[in-house]
Amino acid sequence: MRAERVRLIKHGHNSHWRVAADGAQLVLRRYGKGARWTPDAIAWELELLRRLAEAGYPAAAPLAGPLTVDGEVYVLFPFVSGRALRLGAAGYRELGRRLAELHDVMSAHVCMDQKPERRSLTAAAAPPDGGPDREALLARLARLDARLADQVDATSEAIAPRLQALADLPQHPVHGDFAPWNLRMRDGRLIGVFDFDDARLDVLAADVAHARRGYHDAVVDGYLERRPLSAGELAGLDALWLGAVLEGFWHMLAREDVEDAAKFAALTWSREQRGKARPYGG
Repeated sequence: MRAERVRLIKHGHNSHWRVAADGAQLVLRRYGKGARWTPDAIAWELELLRRLAEAGYPAAAPLAGPLTVDGEVYVLFPFVSGRALRLGAAGYRELGRRLAELHDVMSAHVCMDQKPERRSLTAAAAPPDGGPDREALLARLARLDARLADQVDATSEAIAPRLQALADLPQHPVHGDFAPWNLRMRDGRLIGVFDFDDARLDVLAADVAHARRGYHDAVVDGYLERRPLSAGELAGLDALWLGAVLEGFWHMLAREDVEDAAKFAALTWSREQRGKARPYGG
C-alpha cells in the first residue's frame, strides 16, 4: 500500500494523520510517551479494540501495527467520518445511554486482566505504589502552589474512605474518557468511539463518573435508562471524579519536569475541575 496523500489532523499527547492510500481513507496514529503508552499498555489497548470490534461494537480496530520507528510507536486505523455528539442536556443524556450500551458489550464479551501500569480509581486517593509517596508529592506541589497543595491534601483525605467503600465492587473494562468529542454519530447512529488511552479495569461507576465530569447529571439519568447503579455507586460518583482528578495530580507531580509551564497549567486545570464536583442530584 502506497500513501497518495497525508494530512496532519492533530498533534497532542498522540499525533494523528489522515492518509489516503489505494482509494481508502485511513488514520495513522503516533502514540505518546510515558507510563500511559508503554508497549505493553499499547498492546492491551489494541487487544481491547479488536475484541470490541469482533463483538460488533463500533470501535476502530487496528489495521496494521504497532510499528516502532526511532522509538516512536505507530498504528494504522480506518478513518471514521461523522460528527461528534452534540453537547447540552439532551446530548449528555444520550452520552449516558451510549455508555451503558458500551458497558453491556464489554461486560458480556470482553474479559481481560488489568492494563499494565493502571489501577482502579477506587485507589486514587493515594499515589501509586513504587513511586514518590504522598508526602513527597504534596511537598513538591507546595513549592509550586501552597494553596493548591492544601486543597489536594484535603481532597485526598476526604475521599479516601468513600472510595474504599466502592473498592469491593466487580471490575470490568472501562473506556476511561467517554466524552462527547470521542464519539462519532451519523443519522442518529453511533458509528465510532475513539480515545481508549485511559481504558483499564475499574468499577463501572468510575466510567459514569468520568463521563459526568463532576456535575453533568443528565449523563447519569441516561445511563440509568439502560443499566442500574446502586445507591452506593450513585453516592460515590463525585468522589470517583475527584479520584480521577487526583490520579492526574499524582502522575504529573511524579514527573521531574513538573515545573515546566505546560505541566503546571495542567495542574491548574485539575484544580478547576476539582471545584466543579458535586454529589449526584445535589
